[in-house]
Amino acid sequence: MTGASATRRRPVLAIASSQGIDTDAWISAAALREAAGVYAGMTLWVTGWGILVRPRAFRRSVPIALGIGMARAGPVEGLLGDSWGPSPEWFPGLLLASFTVDDPAVSTGRALFTLGAYCVAGLTVTGTVLAQRDVTS
Repeated sequence: MTGASATRRRPVLAIASSQGIDTDAWISAAALREAAGVYAGMTLWVTGWGILVRPRAFRRSVPIALGIGMARAGPVEGLLGDSWGPSPEWFPGLLLASFTVDDPAVSTGRALFTLGAYCVAGLTVTGTVLAQRDVTS
């Protein structure tokens, strides 16, 4: 790809190179691997929150379910996470965040195992609620 077609497809690269900025590392194999890793981490983070928040959706009041979820994920995990040392090993939100930071406080294996246990517990609660509730009407 050269000339005008390269400029149309990659205008940021063209602008950066016209300003004297070296762009060779931007599309290297290492940069693409890093981008794929970041994308995978964020996908795992979003999927994990979706699974972990699902059992709250069975409350009759959506505002109450959202309030509980926001209170737990925000102030509870945030404040206790700063003051209680082992909190990154146990709180689901902090475990999910370990996939989105460069220097996680918890190993990937430990985070996956603990989150897997939370997901099994959440799916069990979801299955129990669905089995006991009339969801056909």
